[in-house]
Amino acid sequence: MNEKLIMTLFVRDEEDIIQYNIDFHLSHGVDFIIAKDHGSGNRTRDILKDFERKGVLYLLDGKEQNHQKVTWVNRMGMIAYEKFGADIIFHCDAAEFWYPHSGNLKNEIGKSEADVLDVDVINVLPKYRNGRERFPEDVKYAIVRPKIAADFGKEVRNDKYYFYKCPHKVIFKTNKNMLAVSNKRHSAAKLQNDVRRTLPRPLAMSIQLSSAVVSSIGWDVFWAICSRIGPA
Repeated sequence: MNEKLIMTLFVRDEEDIIQYNIDFHLSHGVDFIIAKDHGSGNRTRDILKDFERKGVLYLLDGKEQNHQKVTWVNRMGMIAYEKFGADIIFHCDAAEFWYPHSGNLKNEIGKSEADVLDVDVINVLPKYRNGRERFPEDVKYAIVRPKIAADFGKEVRNDKYYFYKCPHKVIFKTNKNMLAVSNKRHSAAKLQNDVRRTLPRPLAMSIQLSSAVVSSIGWDVFWAICSRIGPA
């Protein structure tokens, strides 16, 4: 498959997870990454620079921090298409791992006639160990029957967001100049009338880790958890 798949990352203070995120996606079909460090105070930017030196990442190094996330996400999407020739794009968060059941993310949408694939989000949680959680050994729960919010943005302010059914993410082709997403969670691309869309189905999952997991250690065996919660 010759299509070029580019992932974007918008991050801040993610030194404990960002390297594992990038390694995981590069091994599952991502060809290149566009990243924006939004004022990190730790080693996050240094880790991104290491990947840039390897030639697999382009770092947006501007100091501006006054734009909404969706503005930066759409700017990265344009750069991915115009400067680096992306055929397929998706926007990722640091604590999020896009797990392709086929083993390659490009296969998930490349083998489909759809221009957009809606991707389910599954939140995973560890067993509570008073700050001594280890990943993935202590990850015992996948939220497979999440709460359904009438107004997701409003309700999650007063509750644990990872217990809710999260909005779908999207991975999309650029062949119809479909480059913008419409909100900060990237849950819907702005579509033209002739764009074909595939409804949510278990071809790929976006696995989001709670803050408790992000602070734990043992990321070098992350792939184990993908196998465990994939069938869920």
